[in-house]
Amino acid sequence: GVASAIACKIALETYPNVMLAFCDTGIEHPDTYRFMEDFERVLGVKIHKFKSDKFSEPEEVWEKYRGMNFAHGAPCSSELKAFVRVEKVQDLETDYAQIFGFDYCKKEIRRADNMVSAHPELNPKFPLIENEITRERLFVEVSKLGIEPPEAYKYFLNNNCIGDPDSEKGGCVQGGIGYWKKIRKIFPKKYEYMGKMEHHITEIQKQYQIDKRKYDPLTFNPVTVCRDQRIKTKGNRLFLVS
Repeated sequence: GVASAIACKIALETYPNVMLAFCDTGIEHPDTYRFMEDFERVLGVKIHKFKSDKFSEPEEVWEKYRGMNFAHGAPCSSELKAFVRVEKVQDLETDYAQIFGFDYCKKEIRRADNMVSAHPELNPKFPLIENEITRERLFVEVSKLGIEPPEAYKYFLNNNCIGDPDSEKGGCVQGGIGYWKKIRKIFPKKYEYMGKMEHHITEIQKQYQIDKRKYDPLTFNPVTVCRDQRIKTKGNRLFLVS
């Protein structure tokens, strides 16, 4: 996305040896690849493309973990992006840093602080925060490069795992109710498919608990991407499609 692109540009200007990496989740918008090609062409660089050796797409991860999004984050993000990224740099010399495109705002600054505390071994750097580059300025900087932002930004705040517009697969499980309302309006096939996927993963989790003799219908939590935000029922899990 645009944040990663500008963070990469600053890193290239700041550090002597930079490896640009793209971890393919298997469910990217096609225009993402065009954006990367434009970035490579304009800056005269090469982006290394990596993919998980264990999973080809998020659905496989959800089935493995019997869940889609946990308190500590989404397993698909960990398996298809974070673990792949770490694996590719584990043999590098210890004197290295990983660059993250967290933009300059309170939420992202907190996120950066948490990463520094939780993962000091990554030696994380946040050039957008250091240079006080806000989300709005990111698009200005991309425009200066003469590159059109990925098409997904026409609809969403991020370019995360939306998939091919013509495919029923796609949509980030870390998106909230507002995000999924937008998905339902713009990409109804994706909304319906994810609704079915919630029930599918819920059945996998239920059967697992039954097999382990841990299933209790009174305390069992279904697998959903959204939670109720209404005061009286706040926190309850909500199926996209009942």
